[in-house]
Amino acid sequence: MEWCPGAKGMRIFGDFNAWNRGEFYCEKNDFGCFCITLKALEDGTPRIKHKQKYKIHIEGADGSWMDRNSAYAKV
Repeated sequence: MEWCPGAKGMRIFGDFNAWNRGEFYCEKNDFGCFCITLKALEDGTPRIKHKQKYKIHIEGADGSWMDRNSAYAKV
């Protein structure tokens, strides 16, 4: 979950999907939080494994897209 009330849209991308910005769209709730649930892989392992890198692709209020680190990501 990522809070970004002024954004129109949000996607998550990273090592786990070959940095494809268009694959995983997040849903915005009434409080400005974007959420997504990524199902496990066919073998039952998590789609995003421990220590994999990821970013968030945000559509701003003006329609422009930008990448940023998640507020919850640690370096």
